[in-house]
Formats: sequence, structure tokens, C-alpha cells
Amino acid sequence: MDDNKLEPIVKELSLRMDIDTSGQTNREIILKYFKEALDCVYLKRDLLMEFIADECVFDSEFDEVIEKNLPQIIKLMPKYKWYFLESVASYNSKAIDNNIEFLFSKENENEILNIFLVIKNKNRRLNRIINNQIQKNSKLFLRALWHGTEWQEREKWERRFGETEKEECVTSLNYALREVLDETNKDYTDIEYINEGSYAVAYRIGNRVLKLGDEFAKYKIPNHRRILQPIARANYTLEDRRVMAFFEVTSYVDINFSEEERDEEKLYEIYKELRDSGIIWLDAKWSNVGKLLNENRTTWKGKNVEVAPKSVGFSEEYKGNPLKKGELVVIDLDFLFSENDPNLKQLKEEYSSEYSLKFDIRYRREKNQRKTIEIKQDSEYER
Repeated sequence: MDDNKLEPIVKELSLRMDIDTSGQTNREIILKYFKEALDCVYLKRDLLMEFIADECVFDSEFDEVIEKNLPQIIKLMPKYKWYFLESVASYNSKAIDNNIEFLFSKENENEILNIFLVIKNKNRRLNRIINNQIQKNSKLFLRALWHGTEWQEREKWERRFGETEKEECVTSLNYALREVLDETNKDYTDIEYINEGSYAVAYRIGNRVLKLGDEFAKYKIPNHRRILQPIARANYTLEDRRVMAFFEVTSYVDINFSEEERDEEKLYEIYKELRDSGIIWLDAKWSNVGKLLNENRTTWKGKNVEVAPKSVGFSEEYKGNPLKKGELVVIDLDFLFSENDPNLKQLKEEYSSEYSLKFDIRYRREKNQRKTIEIKQDSEYER
């Protein structure tokens, strides 16, 4: 088709307007010359991409041309890509099916996680196709999970290591993921993204949480019944003692709290209980707390298991009976420190949350008041 005829259509894209001299609407012309329209998209990219994302994807007559041109469309529409892909997966899953190798290919390595999250769980057949494709190259998918959505930042970090080192590390992390999937009897499409922070990305897999990251902010930490007991927690360390990555597996806890439940006093009670045991919690906030769905015990395949404290980074076993279902525990272990940690002063200045700063002042004030009362009582007793 003559570019001079396509260009104004791509530029305007008003389906209410005109029929050209041949009696065709703009929609009919774009349908017939879809690939050509994409080729001249440089004129008014957003208008054409809006039309494809908002109109074409819901029009069954466009199913076949979208299927054939899916890779090119994705490359051309960064602004609408995720909305478009989710819509295609919902209304034209055959287009995903026939392009599944491209979607989960090395070419899209830095976007595989986002692709996975928007196309999964639309129907059982598509889930089977996704699971089969990931199974073919599970290490590539593991790298996507490991790096999370902040791929570019992780990529800079990754340059510090050689390809052999990265391959061996990914193999180990992939094995850990496979173990959790098998233990929970889940598929890849059951993996749910929770969140990511400075050090790790967290995923829910059934009744487990898997965290993958670069390196623990803190590995050797004090233990306490208020701390969620890990099933596995380890750094992946090279022979020269450089840490490449870490993984952590814990039980899933309820992290949803109503406004009424977010009572500052409850949070302070946790802080105080830890502090009374010589543990400083630098990152006290509700996003780091969960409600137990079972006892705070380590379980695997339905049975209680004994985990050596040092194997998961604890300096000791915790004392007392485990907390029961419904009680509150600290779920982020990176900012728990012994009160005699030599680096604590600097760490408190750099990493303390607003609650922790506030609670620290309150705790010390209360402690001084208790001391004053004790001194008075001792003095009166001596009289």
C-alpha cells in the first residue's frame, strides 16, 4: 500500500471519520495492512499503539494479525506493553501460545518476570504452556526471579562475577526453588510476587515464602520467639569468600492488617520484648510484621523439623515455647542486631525506621524511670 495513504491514517486514527475513495474505513485499512502500519509507526507511535491496545486487542478480527506481529508490537510499545500483554493473554491466548518461546527467550531476559506476572493464570491451558516453556529453561527464569523488576540495577552488580560463577550460582538457586515447588506441590504459575527491597525479592509459593537476593545485610543474628523461624537461609559464597547471592525459605504468614490492627502499642510491645532480650530491631514497621498461620515452628513436608540455629544464621536457639497461630512475628531478619554489636551506633544512624527511633527514646526513658523507682525502693528499704 502507498505510504502516503497509510501515514495520515496512522497519524489521525479516528474511526469516526471517513471512508476513503475505495469505501474502506481506517479500521479496515489497518486490519488489511497491519504490518505496514507498524512499519510507519514512527510518525505517531502513541496513537497507533493506543489503538492496538484499546481497540484491536478486543476485536476478534485482529486476532490473527496480532498473533503474527506480537514480537514487533511489544518492541514498539513500551508505554502500553504490560496492559496490552495482559489483555492478549485474556482475550487472544493463542497469540501468547504461538509466541511463548519468544516471550521467554534470552532476548527478553530483563523483562521475563514482568511478562510472566501479566500473562499467567488467565486459563488452565495457557498455564500449562507457560509451565512447560519455563521447564525447558528454568535457569533463565530463575535469573528473572533473582533479579526481580529492578533488572538494570542487578545487572550492574552482576558484572562483578564471571559466567562460570554465575552459572553455578544459578544452578544452586534453581535447585532451592525446585525444592520449594516440590514440597508445596505447586507449579511455576503458582509463584506470586510479594515485593522487593534493597537486598531481596520475595515470592509466595503456597504456604512458603522464598526470598532471593544479592547478599544478607546481616547473617549472624540473635534468636527470639518473636522472630519467624526460617526453614533455610544461606549465602552463596565463592572460594574467595565473596558472596554472590542468598536465599531464604520461611513459612507464609498473614501480612494484611486493618487500620484498627495497626496499633502503635502492639508494635512497641514487640520492640520492647526484643529489646528486653538484648536485641535491637532497627526496622520496626508494620510491613516487617506478620500474623502466624501456624505455630512458629520449622516444618517441612508436614512434619516438625529441627534446624540447627547456625545453619540459618542464628547465634543460638530461642528460649521458651513457640508462639501460637495469630500471634505477631518479625518477618524481615536483616535489621535485627545484638545490643553489643560494635557497629550498632553507625547502623542505628543509617538504618533506623521512624518507629525504631521513636521506640528507642521511649524504651530508654521507661528504663530510666524503672531504675529511679528501684533506687527509691532500695533506699526506703535500707531505712
